[in-house]
Amino acid sequence: MNFDVGKLTEFVKKLHDRARANIEKMTKLYEKHTNKGRKKMLFELGDLVWVHLHKDRFPEQRKSKL
Repeated sequence: MNFDVGKLTEFVKKLHDRARANIEKMTKLYEKHTNKGRKKMLFELGDLVWVHLHKDRFPEQRKSKL
């Protein structure tokens, strides 16, 4: 193919825009499928929440038996 530089840059820009739009569309689709059935949790400043941390998340502290 013989493109001049202006046409080639426009082609690449349009290609990148289409790819970005497709990635965003698929991300929204995956998010919709994953979050199906979940309750939307809205927290406000000052709300009390329960945080449960597993010991597996702190590997440097796993060596202690106590």
